[in-house]
Amino acid sequence: MRSSSVTVAVGALRTSARATLLTCVERLALQSPAVVARPPTRAAWTTRSTALTDRLDAARDHPGVKAAAARDDAPNEPRISDLASVVLPVRYRRH
Repeated sequence: MRSSSVTVAVGALRTSARATLLTCVERLALQSPAVVARPPTRAAWTTRSTALTDRLDAARDHPGVKAAAARDDAPNEPRISDLASVVLPVRYRRH
């Protein structure tokens, strides 16, 4: 348990530290340019799935996948499903 003189000294030290910190923050604010807060634009919060080419769930929008699908629809060409199979990992299953 602290003695009363230690408690008073700690309280005075905290008060002095707060005053010093507030003085430093005020000086820094005067030296720094003002920060103007702007609301986020809609463009910062939205995107199109075609922009997500590195994501597995957006692979159908990748230009290479679209080209392969177009070739798959061509007559007299083997279907991709006849040549290869794809296994979707459990964590990417669609429900």
